[in-house]
Amino acid sequence: MHYAIESKNINIIKILLDEGSDVNAYNGNGYNSLHLAIFIKLEEIVDLILKNKIHLNAKTPNGESALHLATNFELENIVKKLVKKGINVNLQDHENEITALNYVVSLNNSKIGKFLIENGADPNTQDFYGNTPLHYTIIEDNSMILQLLLFNPNTKNIINFNLHNVDGRLPLHICFLGDSSNIDTYIKLLIGGTDLNKQDNNGITCLHFLLKTGKWKDYKDILKKKKLNIFIKNDRETKPIDYIKKEDLEEFLEIVTKSYIHILRREKLVWKEDWENLCKEELFIYNLEDEKMNKIKKLISKNTDKSKDLCENIIMNKLKKLIKTCDKECESKSYPIERNSICLLVNEGKTLEFCTYTGTTLDVLVGLLYILRKHENTCSTLTTNFIKNPELCSQYKSLGISSGKQCDFLNFEIIWLYKKIHFPNEFISEFKNCKRSDSRFIIIPLGIELRKGSHANYLIYDKKKNEIERFEPHGSSKPYKFDYDPITLDLVLKQKFEELDENIRYVPPKEFLPKIGFQMFDIYESGCKKIGDPGGFCALWAVWYVDIRIKYPDIDRKKLVNSIISQIKLQNISFKNMIRNYSQDILELRNEILSKGNININDYINDNYTNEQISHIISALSELILDLKK
Repeated sequence: MHYAIESKNINIIKILLDEGSDVNAYNGNGYNSLHLAIFIKLEEIVDLILKNKIHLNAKTPNGESALHLATNFELENIVKKLVKKGINVNLQDHENEITALNYVVSLNNSKIGKFLIENGADPNTQDFYGNTPLHYTIIEDNSMILQLLLFNPNTKNIINFNLHNVDGRLPLHICFLGDSSNIDTYIKLLIGGTDLNKQDNNGITCLHFLLKTGKWKDYKDILKKKKLNIFIKNDRETKPIDYIKKEDLEEFLEIVTKSYIHILRREKLVWKEDWENLCKEELFIYNLEDEKMNKIKKLISKNTDKSKDLCENIIMNKLKKLIKTCDKECESKSYPIERNSICLLVNEGKTLEFCTYTGTTLDVLVGLLYILRKHENTCSTLTTNFIKNPELCSQYKSLGISSGKQCDFLNFEIIWLYKKIHFPNEFISEFKNCKRSDSRFIIIPLGIELRKGSHANYLIYDKKKNEIERFEPHGSSKPYKFDYDPITLDLVLKQKFEELDENIRYVPPKEFLPKIGFQMFDIYESGCKKIGDPGGFCALWAVWYVDIRIKYPDIDRKKLVNSIISQIKLQNISFKNMIRNYSQDILELRNEILSKGNININDYINDNYTNEQISHIISALSELILDLKK
């Protein structure tokens, strides 16, 4: 069949199909009959293949589907036939997680683009680097496709202007960083839907760019209805307001004042300050009740224009005061703050010059113990039988995966090993014991093993909400070229925990994590790596997240993650430095445990210890576990 397709011999193809030739068989290069038919660009052969039981969503070795290929070759009719037949229009390739819609942007093919968008192609799908088709329209300087994405009345997806890439940049950030002659068109199209306060990895917001370039003057009416934080500092300590010329300051502050008032009166919220709640409606001196006047009289200027809304004067005074004194991260805002909002302050921690965190099972175990000691409202399936798991040890050895000379510390975490899940002995009984305890959270480390390496996640069960979430340090999807099949893993975990409690809700990473997660920011951060850093801080990020999650138990998990990322950027904290520094208490506990066997971490990772020494270490760990069980 493959030879017949490549030689374009339609008669032979028909004969082979009539005789039951398998159209789903792959050739030596990993292509099936449909892929080959598209390569030779013969629609008649494609039609013949589609009439048979072809697996439409089958991929080539680099992860391209038939739709990728047809779009790349700009075969409009074939694209339409594939979509009509039911192909998944949002399939991503293996290499960079690119969709067919990304190809459309690069090729500037508005006809195919329009068709794909109207048939469910998602403009919000992010590739491995976090870029969406919207990002690529700006990168490729393709204003025609941009307008197609934004204004097609038949689109099935609402476009999200605020998805950031691995550099923390929104599409509007990229507009300002390029040299396109269409920049004004792009700004006009994007500014309305963009969060102007989102920072990139250099702490720069789109508001910084608008004010620095002076283009804010072209968008005064739009800015009056946007949330504006003019006090956000970039990594050079520069705030947006710093770019405003002295002669323009009053005019600009009037815009920010209008913005402040717009939010006060648009949002149906209770605001932090009493005067803000009074200002949900206009206030004028001539008809103001004495009680209200007493609440605001200290906030208004003596020379206030009595014909104007007093709220404008109060806000203007606040802004001018903050320009001189803004030094408190949570209070220096040029927009109203909701009452009872929690300020999630994050700090970089005490500097650790040399990190000995290894990410081995010992470090994962100690990290678990650290959290259990720190938070009384936590429980774990961990028991003193945390050492041996013969079945798992045998699996490791058969796959050539190193787990120490004695296969120690294999019986305390859930392991996902080549699409097979392994639970610690006594897991079910211990999980049920934790559910009966007074602790709100059950925390369970999740190890992921492939021959090419190891990875770490965490499971957090919230008894109050009866929900269990999986935290993936990289974000909503798997690490680059480390395909542990997260979709199947989520299905298996969901099924397992529903067996324990049919009402439990399993929450996969895609439901609450951004595409670019904490470890991705850490990995792509430049200039912060130090000698001693491990190959990756995944296990440490997992512990860190559990720590934060339990510290703020009642904040929506998605809101919590986004707020923490925003705070890290707001304070210009290095992701890598922060997570390295976070390891210090865990390392101190680990080294204390190793000292019971009179060895250090170098001895441990090189299997340079005796049975007696490891016995002392196991005893120390067991004592800690028993203390936690009391």
